[in-house]
Amino acid sequence: FLSFDFNDYNRFTFKKFWQGICNLKIKDLAYFTVYLFGGWFFYFFSRFIIALSLGLSLSFTDIAIISASIAIVSTLPISIAGLGTREAVVIYFFNIFGLSLEIATVFSLLILAIDLAVVSFGLIPYYRESALINRAKTYEQ
Repeated sequence: FLSFDFNDYNRFTFKKFWQGICNLKIKDLAYFTVYLFGGWFFYFFSRFIIALSLGLSLSFTDIAIISASIAIVSTLPISIAGLGTREAVVIYFFNIFGLSLEIATVFSLLILAIDLAVVSFGLIPYYRESALINRAKTYEQ
């Protein structure tokens, strides 16, 4: 099912990583760049749709700036799933735009719900692959 050797699975080195980067072709880089920008566009667009559904009068650029700030702050390892830090950023920016605390909290919780829903789609393949890896490791012993 999977086309890589499980014996080499845990032997990741910087040298292999750098070799992989050096072996990339221009076509691959262009593909990755388009994929990156497309992903960020849909990320911002989903938040813009949430803002529109709440009747907020924020532009796409405003939502993109708020969303990028949320993404950066949510990665700080001071909370679980960015709870609290995301809300603080949303409340701060919404306060700048003159929007209420309640709307900021609803917007933030809707973002959390959508993020959890999107991430949950990856659980089935993740559990499937980790079961295959564990079976392969058991088979080695």
